[in-house]
Order: sequence, then structure tokens, then C-alpha cells
Amino acid sequence: MKRIKKLSGLWNKTDPRIRKKRILILSLIILHILPIWIFKYFPSQDGPSHIHNSYVLKELHQEQSTLLRECYKLNLTLFPNWFSHPFMAALMYIFPPLVTEKILLSIIISLLPLSIFYFLDAVHKGKNLYGFLGFLFSYHYLLHMGFYNFSLSVPLFFFALGYFMKNKEEMSLDKVALLNLLSILTYFCHI
Repeated sequence: MKRIKKLSGLWNKTDPRIRKKRILILSLIILHILPIWIFKYFPSQDGPSHIHNSYVLKELHQEQSTLLRECYKLNLTLFPNWFSHPFMAALMYIFPPLVTEKILLSIIISLLPLSIFYFLDAVHKGKNLYGFLGFLFSYHYLLHMGFYNFSLSVPLFFFALGYFMKNKEEMSLDKVALLNLLSILTYFCHI
């Protein structure tokens, strides 16, 4: 409860122009992810194979999945393009497969403009107006091709680069660790 009061106090202390800008950004994000949730399917070329692979990854260790184990072998080699399948497989324990794809797509589409705002703010504090261009590129060609990992790696790259730009003067051990974590996540999303 204290944390909520502290956050609301910080919200009241911020400049009204910044608050209006944040509300506009949040509204645009909601408008951008709305089509994903309105329609049953997202039109992509490789999207269904991501859903299938995640489902197989989730079901592979089940006792009754003997046929799956005959056809598939789990490859635990650490390689790029790895993030979306375990993420969606974990979500499939809670949500149905189509909803997990919608959650992943919502994250991808929301993070692109947010990461560009973050990066631009790191380069020139307060001069991040070009971040609105991120909304134009949210539904890009590679996302419709079904390259979900790559589509997630671009915002992670901008977050990592922005974090480096903000902290390059005073890189403590914990900041280096967080930068490495962002870089590793970007690698596993296949930049």
C-alpha cells in the first residue's frame, strides 16, 4: 500500500505535459494491440508453427505423450530464436494456445514504441518525440511473416542500447550485469 501511495505521489509531482504524453502513449498502445484481441487469428506465415512448437514443448514431458516423444527430440542447445517457444509453452499452462500468441504479440507490439522512446530519451533527455514513429512500425512485415523472436529482439536491442547510453559514464557491477542480461535476452531472441 505504501508503494502505491509513493507512486501516486510521484505521478502528481510530474509535469502535466509529461502526464498527458504518457496517457497518449498508453492510449496508442491500447489502440495498437486492440486488433490482435478483436480478431480470432493473427495473419502470419510462421505464427502457427510457433504455436505448435510451443505446444509440443509443453506436452513433450507428459507421460501420455509417447507419440510426441517418438517424433520429437528436445534440443537444449543454447541458440538464438529460443525465447518465444519456452515463453509461450509456459503461458500455455495457464492460457489456451491462441491466447498465448495474442499475449506474445501484445508484448512485441507494445515494446517497440516504448523501447524507441526509452532509447531516444537516453540519447537526448526529453527529446523523444520521434518515439511515436515506433507505432508506425509496430505491425511490420517481419512480424506478419511470423518472425516473433526477431520482432521481440528489436525492442530488447533498443532497451539495451538505451540502458548503455544512460549509464555509460558510471558503470557499476550491477549495471554491467543488467546490461549483460539485456544483451543475452537479445541474443536468445535472435537479433
